[in-house]
Amino acid sequence: EKNLPLTNPVDKVGHKDEADPDDFYYKEDEIIKILETAKQFSRRINWYAIFAVFFNTGMRRNELRYLTWDDIDFEGKVIYIRPKQITQNEKFRVKNRQSRLIPMLPEAEAALKSLPKRSNRWVFTNSIGKTFSNDIFRRKFRMICKVAEVPIKKLHQTRHSWTSIAYQKGVPESAIQAAGGWTD
Repeated sequence: EKNLPLTNPVDKVGHKDEADPDDFYYKEDEIIKILETAKQFSRRINWYAIFAVFFNTGMRRNELRYLTWDDIDFEGKVIYIRPKQITQNEKFRVKNRQSRLIPMLPEAEAALKSLPKRSNRWVFTNSIGKTFSNDIFRRKFRMICKVAEVPIKKLHQTRHSWTSIAYQKGVPESAIQAAGGWTD
């Protein structure tokens, strides 16, 4: 009894502030600004199409980076996310090891159809038909956000934006979960 504390030691611990929901995703007006600004930088590489697909599919960076023309079904209006061999020594693995399909919204379809076919395999390539380096999307996204005068958030927030907007428009949670590839 004599070693019992007289006060609750947890009382001195402050409450963890919840994250501001505005930091979690981009609002529709911000997305429009980003995409309009991306058009200005789409001379040799169609940055507008790249970010339009990010915002309209919820794809992860490497899912988009390693998207092949065989993964796109324009007739069925779906995009397949599945594992593939990149090089002899490199494989693309789908997160959670589950292949999935993403319904292709009209905005994503138009963006994909606008792309030049610089490679018979890869959808998104640099100006000489090679896959992009690992960090190029993030760097270009930050630059475009700065020029568009919208908050610079992580590129992954495009995925959260797609999820939030789909939910706000009444898409069932189970459909969002399946298309986004979340297990829970």
